[in-house]
Amino acid sequence: MINKLSIERQKEIEKEVSGDTKMYLENCLNNYSEYVSVTQKLFHEVYNKIAQYDQKYNILNHLSEYDEATKANNIDLQIIILDESIKQGIYTPVTYERLAKAYEKKNDIESAYKVCIVWFETDFWKLPNTANGSLRILKRLKRLEKKYGV
Repeated sequence: MINKLSIERQKEIEKEVSGDTKMYLENCLNNYSEYVSVTQKLFHEVYNKIAQYDQKYNILNHLSEYDEATKANNIDLQIIILDESIKQGIYTPVTYERLAKAYEKKNDIESAYKVCIVWFETDFWKLPNTANGSLRILKRLKRLEKKYGV
């Protein structure tokens, strides 16, 4: 009986992913353990991508380069560093969020909007451990749509 409920619940969560994004992300936060358990089964390949990224790249190098560019107030360099990390397949929502902010600082609203869209084109947003960052990106996306009509 428990196994059957688990399968039914897994199917419910799987449906949520393709439904209301905000509700799914909020449910990830409110039912974290359950959603982690289910998403590890549903999206095991996404977790594998994270492990592969970590084996190939040193995320600390990315962070230190970005910090230096931020201290120097060099927005163009920030954009280059963040964009390169995204092209490499980084899985952290904060990278996408920072890039969108940098584009907004340069009044490149369309690029800021596109970065938000790109985050949701990855599968990383579906993981409960990215839910907070994904909600912030979703909020930015909606704000950009409303304010600028993009």
